[in-house]
Amino acid sequence: MVLLAGCFNVYAQSGSAQLPPPAANMTQGRLAISDQTAWMDSPAEAHSIMLLPGQIVPVRQFYYLPVASATEGYGVGPSHTYGTPCVACRVENPNVARLRYSPTAGCYLPPDFDGALAEPCGISPGEVFLEGLVRGETTITATIEKNGETLSASTAIRVTDRSDGLVVVSPRWGEKLKQGEKHVIAWRCGGCPASVHMIATIFDDAERVGGVIARLQPANGSYTWDARTVCGKPTPESSSPCEDLRPGYYHISVAEEVDGEDLMRGLFASSAPFQIVSADGASPVPDITADSVKGAIVALDLPDTNFAWLQTMASGKRLICLAPATPVSTSSGPRDWSPSMFTAGDLPLNVTVEAEGVWEDAHSVTCAGNNDDYAAPPRLKAKEVRLANSGIFGTFELCKSAGNQEVCRNASGRPLQLTGVSAGSAPTYLQPRPLNGKYLAPLHPGHYYLFNQPVEVKPSQWTRADIKLPDNGY
Repeated sequence: MVLLAGCFNVYAQSGSAQLPPPAANMTQGRLAISDQTAWMDSPAEAHSIMLLPGQIVPVRQFYYLPVASATEGYGVGPSHTYGTPCVACRVENPNVARLRYSPTAGCYLPPDFDGALAEPCGISPGEVFLEGLVRGETTITATIEKNGETLSASTAIRVTDRSDGLVVVSPRWGEKLKQGEKHVIAWRCGGCPASVHMIATIFDDAERVGGVIARLQPANGSYTWDARTVCGKPTPESSSPCEDLRPGYYHISVAEEVDGEDLMRGLFASSAPFQIVSADGASPVPDITADSVKGAIVALDLPDTNFAWLQTMASGKRLICLAPATPVSTSSGPRDWSPSMFTAGDLPLNVTVEAEGVWEDAHSVTCAGNNDDYAAPPRLKAKEVRLANSGIFGTFELCKSAGNQEVCRNASGRPLQLTGVSAGSAPTYLQPRPLNGKYLAPLHPGHYYLFNQPVEVKPSQWTRADIKLPDNGY
């Protein structure tokens, strides 16, 4: 579930009760509040939402159309609905639990803003969360006007210390962790075996950092961290290559460690967004210069309106305007914009790029707008784009012999099989965007096997690895 540009996976602890089908002569719509998903024609409604202090769960509102009267000769059951973020929700006692509003991908606010603004950037939020504060009970209610009707719903909230699954309770929403000081990473895992191994991993808002904070045991407890040291995937040169984390906006995931791999399988939960600040109070390394911006692509619309939103590490989001034919460089050299096999039309979401161009002082959330949102930051009219961070790219073909020639066709759309170098490593399957015989995939530094081909991904570099597989005719 991607909530802040792919940012949160949450474990929601709540009992759920299925409501009986409405009476055949019911002609009014109905509203429900839940942290569950209503599937098909069985409306699910939480009779209570249970969470821990520090835990966040998404809350959604579900509207069900009126059911036709049986006297009309036919019956219509409750309509299928995934619900929408509960923008109509209000908490009776905000000292027990409070609502937090996360911005959409196209909103320029930084991910750790206090979350109290119901319409970040003046538009509906991407998701609405309920955050537990202290032990106690309260009620969440919602009232809407729909098709001339006034509809209301309410659900009980219980903030408790009991956990039925994996929950991250610290850091909390908007906390600032100063590097070099001691900070507690805390989680609860009710029902988890004491022998289970856990792993704590930190991500930025575009899920692109992926550094390991610690490998943890037992499954229920806490860990003291300096808000600085993270480690990557082990390589033959180093059993645990570690580095200092740069200040910025992050969230922490705690998951079950399986087969020695840093894979998020089985149990998995995430913290609220928080900020890491430098020990001396200095500003974070700038992602924005007089003619460029660096960030992860969290929204993209090419070729219709020719824009992308980049999530920077420390300055919120920035809008860049570019054409599908804008060249994309894979060079790792500073300010090296040598063209490659890619253009902007090939870029997928969540890849980190550096764009160079001219800043336009036209405050708008679209590339066509002109000063229609004065709170919006300037936008960049991009001339060139370069892939940042690290990953792999190349051609991807299926080949067979035809007489004295090799005949190949593109294999776009097929998953890439990636395996770690350690014995017995389980393969990971990457599903890159189909690019007519090419691929590109962000990847953390380390040594891997791409299918049966060894490949080394170095920090801050993109490695070319062309793939040819036997063409078996399917």
